[in-house]
Amino acid sequence: MYIDGVQVFSFPLSVQQCGNNLLTFGNYGAEELTRFFGDLDDIAIWERALNPNEVLGLFNSTRTTCISPNSVSFSGLASNYMLTDEPVILTGTPSGGVFLGPGVSGSTFDPGAAGLGTHGVVYTFIDYLGCVNSYSQCTDVTLNVGSNDFGTSGGVYVYPNPNRGQFTVELELTGLVGMQVFDARGTMVHNEAFTASGSRTQRMLDLSTLAKGSYALIVEHDGQRVSQTVVVE
Repeated sequence: MYIDGVQVFSFPLSVQQCGNNLLTFGNYGAEELTRFFGDLDDIAIWERALNPNEVLGLFNSTRTTCISPNSVSFSGLASNYMLTDEPVILTGTPSGGVFLGPGVSGSTFDPGAAGLGTHGVVYTFIDYLGCVNSYSQCTDVTLNVGSNDFGTSGGVYVYPNPNRGQFTVELELTGLVGMQVFDARGTMVHNEAFTASGSRTQRMLDLSTLAKGSYALIVEHDGQRVSQTVVVE
């Protein structure tokens, strides 16, 4: 429990799945959903515990709109990573600020935790007057598909794209072909090998039981490979 950005007490809490019960704030009990107390504003839920600096930053950012004159920046984040790359250390200037973004833990960015795609990392600094300034960078996380891709589409076509999980992969290839699909976390969700007969070889894929989002389709043929993004809506 924090009051005005300062922790006043803490206690362990067991979290249980609520099933179909409503999630409510400020009411007297689950049986009395009409009895509420006080005023609530700016409710938010995080997937991890915030540290004291982050809580203080949130408190200060809601009570002031002034911009800090300090020049804010950070280093250590490259413009692109492979999903299997090791985590990197980020360094903020001035020190003492907070990093936020996908794959960020403290001052570390982990490409594997961020997942495939383009991600923004923000460094926020609050000066002694409570004024805020921030700096952001973007980075791309991709699969390591190598540098020997065979053309822009490589004789591989996906339609419809976007789709609802069911789509066709058409290939203009001859011989043994390997085809894999990875989700945004880099987990393989489809893997097969088959012999393509040349023009308009078709494979029907069904990802309709999986989550919506972007998937990476990797096709390997004759020692080369091509990657295409498939969007499931």
